[in-house]
Amino acid sequence: MPDITDMRGYIETLEAMGELRRLEGVDLNLEVGALTERAAEQEGPALLFSNFKNYPAGFRVISNVFRTCKRTGPAMGIPSELNGIDYLYAWRKKLAAYKPVPVEQVEGGPVFENQMAENEVDLYKFPTPSWHDLDGGPYIGTGCGVITKDPESGKINIGTYRVMVQDKNKVSVKMNMGKHGRLAFERARDAGTPLPVAITLGQGPAVFLAAQMPLPPDVNEYEFAGYLQGAPVPVVRGAVTGLPIPANAEIAEFGVRSCNTILLKNLHSKNWGKIFRSQKLCNARSELG
Repeated sequence: MPDITDMRGYIETLEAMGELRRLEGVDLNLEVGALTERAAEQEGPALLFSNFKNYPAGFRVISNVFRTCKRTGPAMGIPSELNGIDYLYAWRKKLAAYKPVPVEQVEGGPVFENQMAENEVDLYKFPTPSWHDLDGGPYIGTGCGVITKDPESGKINIGTYRVMVQDKNKVSVKMNMGKHGRLAFERARDAGTPLPVAITLGQGPAVFLAAQMPLPPDVNEYEFAGYLQGAPVPVVRGAVTGLPIPANAEIAEFGVRSCNTILLKNLHSKNWGKIFRSQKLCNARSELG
């Protein structure tokens, strides 16, 4: 059985379940977004896009991953045959039995196989969809994990916020008011210090699910994800920010957020020829390097 703690293994699982459709040559400008919306409306399969115009073969974008209970179940440790109220009851039972599963601290990992640093960072090398006709630009982070550390408490948070490409090494991150990442940024801003930020793409499905859940401040998303998948999440420290990132994520971006801008300092990836986005969800600026 494929390893569902890894996005690639999860894709294999979905395909074996008959819950994945592959599409080639789809236009990144609105077509990927339109097909994703259509599939979501019809509770259709997850969509795996590849072979984009003007990009090397091998890049991939996945969407509509968690639209149904059948596909979400394996990532949450819930039988995939459950649906509706039965699924809800199973989820409540699992929540009631929650016990944190500490992370597995590792040295290095697949995400460090390829690296860009400083002036080498170029987000335009990655196929990034413009999802909707009124979007301000292409969103590289939709089903992503935005990792921050509260400057006062030291607690690590992973949130799912929309991330839009502004320049080759700059992104904007939309952290809504009241969200834990936003609160950490506001505390850093008030103290007059930049906020280190790491953004992961294609992390394991349980990590993504934990990142988008409204968990209490005292619940660590990595430990919650470990509970969901029944195994510790392997994490590694990013060299630039020191923040813990999933060692098996497809891509990790590191930078600092000062005022409304994030400057990217480093960009790491398992394989430059493969990129995964989890399901499209629904802007402060950041620079990567």
